[in-house]
Amino acid sequence: MLNNNTMLELLFGLFFGIWAGQQLPLPSVQFAIHNWWNSSAATAATVAETETEGLTSEVTDEDHESTPIFTGNMPTV
Repeated sequence: MLNNNTMLELLFGLFFGIWAGQQLPLPSVQFAIHNWWNSSAATAATVAETETEGLTSEVTDEDHESTPIFTGNMPTV
């Protein structure tokens, strides 16, 4: 059973925890994951750009506009 001293410690910890949670800015896990994900994606994109720079230099906007996306036959239902 809880004695008076333990109950006071519990109440003090509860009130102090609520106050600290409101006063102190805590780091956001979502923000940290978002930054980590974007930094790893940015480095991967930079590496991919340097590796394929010679291959994509011949492709122009006209090629993308004139080439159809789907060139096969439409399936019958």
